[in-house]
Amino acid sequence: MLEIFNKLCDEISQVIEIDEIALLKIQDGYIIPVIKKNTEFLSADEWFDFHEEYESKVENDKFIKRTLEEKKVSVIKDTSNLEEVPIEWKVLGIASIYFFPVIKDDKVVSIVDIAYIKKPYKMTDEQIEKLKEIISKYSNELEI
Repeated sequence: MLEIFNKLCDEISQVIEIDEIALLKIQDGYIIPVIKKNTEFLSADEWFDFHEEYESKVENDKFIKRTLEEKKVSVIKDTSNLEEVPIEWKVLGIASIYFFPVIKDDKVVSIVDIAYIKKPYKMTDEQIEKLKEIISKYSNELEI
């Protein structure tokens, strides 16, 4: 899984700048962390600890919920424009976040989470489409 995730990250980084990127799965109504790229801001171990402390339910996250229901990318280009920012995002200082569904057999099997810390990052529609293509290419390997 690590090798596949690293290949995915490498391809994505050819299209966009990456602050934070991770893979999530949905299990029994909960958002479960699977793998994350180590970064200067947040190591994978710290990220797992964070998710343990801030356990997330799908029903409480309208953006993940929408991603699952509509099987489409959820785009939050600037969290400061939201009426209500999830506590987890506030704690981490997330300024922009994108949830890309990994779809196999017309079902969301996992989610690629790309977040930007402290400063918003606005992907173009063209970049989003390119990332969807890249993620789709790895859908079989990213099923968890």
